[in-house]
Amino acid sequence: MYLDELQHELRARRGVFVSVHTLFRTLHRLQYSHKSISARALERDEERRAIFMNNKSITIARARHSSCH
Repeated sequence: MYLDELQHELRARRGVFVSVHTLFRTLHRLQYSHKSISARALERDEERRAIFMNNKSITIARARHSSCH
């Protein structure tokens, strides 16, 4: 999954707009590699993919919130 796809999914599913640059920095700070994101995001099971996207959006939202304070 590419960052722009993750950005689109966050907007569509959670109503959250995050720039690609912010996604990159946040995922890097959380020590996610390109490989780990791709492996998890490419789950064939739709339920697991939905859980993955929900967990990522919560993690990113928390990271954004803590960086603002």
